[in-house]
Amino acid sequence: MGNEKNNNEYMSYEQILKLEPIVLASYLEQKKIPVNVMVTNQIEAEIADKLARAIADNLSFLNSLLSYATALKRIAARKGKTFEYEDAVDREQIIKNAIRGCDTQYKAISKSISLYMDSLNKEKGILKRQ
Repeated sequence: MGNEKNNNEYMSYEQILKLEPIVLASYLEQKKIPVNVMVTNQIEAEIADKLARAIADNLSFLNSLLSYATALKRIAARKGKTFEYEDAVDREQIIKNAIRGCDTQYKAISKSISLYMDSLNKEKGILKRQ
């Protein structure tokens, strides 16, 4: 996910949260890490581990971004700026949806790694009996 534009230029939380809600949704979607992992060997387990770490980084970024978005929403509400408040509510929801998506990805990778580890442990158990 990270704080980058497509051209790798740094964007602060403030800059990201100034994006129109639809642009923010697109921005966060582009930053999503594609996950299509089935762990059946050690190399795939290492790849899955790297993906899980990257997604954990994304979750951290998104949670921080959400904190800023919530604060900006409160500021808009206190100032009575209806249009800004409504956009802030949309931004907050977009970020929450991105967090849910990353969380689902993380759980899927974690489950795949766990199943692989279980199969290794079963194989070791079978080999020990022989």
